[in-house]
Amino acid sequence: VQTTYQTFTFYVCLAAFVCLSLTVAGIPLTVFTVVGGALAIGVGFGSQNIVNNFISGLILMVEKPLKIGDTVEINGILGTIAEIGTRATRIRTPESKVWIIPNSIFLEHPMQNWTNDDAIVRTEVTVGVAYGSNTELVKSLSLNILNKMDFVQQSPRPRVMFDDFGDNSLIFKLQF
Repeated sequence: VQTTYQTFTFYVCLAAFVCLSLTVAGIPLTVFTVVGGALAIGVGFGSQNIVNNFISGLILMVEKPLKIGDTVEINGILGTIAEIGTRATRIRTPESKVWIIPNSIFLEHPMQNWTNDDAIVRTEVTVGVAYGSNTELVKSLSLNILNKMDFVQQSPRPRVMFDDFGDNSLIFKLQF
């Protein structure tokens, strides 16, 4: 914060010094009208992205397609919403990395909100077993394991399905 104030103060003092120097030298500020106009156009184009993200942040806060604590996936980034700001949103990944994503990205790109309505997420795990294994035993053992886990909901019921013949194994999907 201190660095930000120092930088801001420096530019304000610099602008005041330039204006005062021009006045003392007898050069009217109207000479710089064209330069000021060009500078204003440049600032306008430069701030377009900032204004876009600011308005997108307001839309996100009003519409609430996501909220703090939601698990989302956007542009290949999976994580939990840590903060929704006016310019950007912070996402914390399972590896504890924090991504700062401009708010306009959430409105311009497809986003998957895994926990928008509730914290229950249906997921699946792929398991491979050796060829020749007893598939009914695989299914029975997998369901027993899933049913004994505290975090696995019983409604809808967990299920185990044969999925594919792999290179070295039979592939099953456990959905819970």
